Amino acid sequence: MDLLEASGIVSYVGKVNMDRDAPESLREPSADASAFDTFGFVNAAARRNYQHTMPILTPRFIPSCSNALLNELSEVRRTYDLPVQSHLSENPEEVELVKRLMPEAEFFGNSAVICGELLSGHQGRRVFLR
Repeated sequence: MDLLEASGIVSYVGKVNMDRDAPESLREPSADASAFDTFGFVNAAARRNYQHTMPILTPRFIPSCSNALLNELSEVRRTYDLPVQSHLSENPEEVELVKRLMPEAEFFGNSAVICGELLSGHQGRRVFLR
């Protein structure tokens, strides 16, 4: 983050969150551990008083984040009023997987964490969800 700030480029930097369906070397041990580390990351960024580099929540995407993790990240989002960046389901198989994992969700914005501003991977534009 220091190098990005020094460059003057306006940027968002996030700590990737995923606690399921990911390689063990990348998967976090629990939703609680992931949220705790995210609070730490955001607090550390806030102490730096950056002008151009801001923290952003980064749940990788629904299949790699448990409902417990998404709920905990929702608390982080509300506490710090952070935007969220994630990947939307990018092909029909992923859409079906998300439907199985979160049958109660009518669309991506139904997730507790995804509310407000969402920067979506591979879309290149901002999406606002209520």
